[in-house]
Amino acid sequence: MLSRQVADKLLQKETPFYFYDLGLLEKTLKTLTGEAEKYGYSIHYAIKANCDPRVIETIRRYGVGIDCASGNEVRCAIEAGFDPQKVVYAGVGKRDKEIRYAIEQGIFCINCESLEEMHVIDRIAAEAGKKVTVGVRVNPDIDPKTNHCIDTGQADCKFGISYEEVQSKAAEILSLEHLDVKGIHLHIGSQIRNFGVYNELCDKVNAIVENL
Repeated sequence: MLSRQVADKLLQKETPFYFYDLGLLEKTLKTLTGEAEKYGYSIHYAIKANCDPRVIETIRRYGVGIDCASGNEVRCAIEAGFDPQKVVYAGVGKRDKEIRYAIEQGIFCINCESLEEMHVIDRIAAEAGKKVTVGVRVNPDIDPKTNHCIDTGQADCKFGISYEEVQSKAAEILSLEHLDVKGIHLHIGSQIRNFGVYNELCDKVNAIVENL
């Protein structure tokens, strides 16, 4: 019955257009947040997937955080009314003014892609007289055994600080006075079906955490 109602409405629309089922979105959010609360997990929506104002307003009402991959996405999240302490800023090639804006807004965390970027954020934080929470994105050099086009965790990938550098430069990372290292950020690929890959990843993560 519902599909026929939707189909009848679509026949009245001029194409092309986007159709969002906000009722289904709310049902999904209720299930997602309900399960996350059982385990104390914090859910962050990747705003790059869809930044339609009605969609992200619905998401905001359920207390979900935002994962941003660009300075404009951080601004979009802030202007949409998301709690800055639920905003995480990741992504390569951050510009100084984007980092500065994120720091001024007091967002929860900036994920750093390189040691050089950590020094830049430390400098900008010092200029602002603030201590900034950061995560360290690590390239663990693990073969995720998936399609090479969606592999993001091997040594020849552009993302993150190499596993060896994180280990050898731990003292330098911790010496940056205006950074508070709160977490490790890893993404090794998509459509991974070999569970042993995650065992290897966890072993490397544990070694990094112990060292930092």
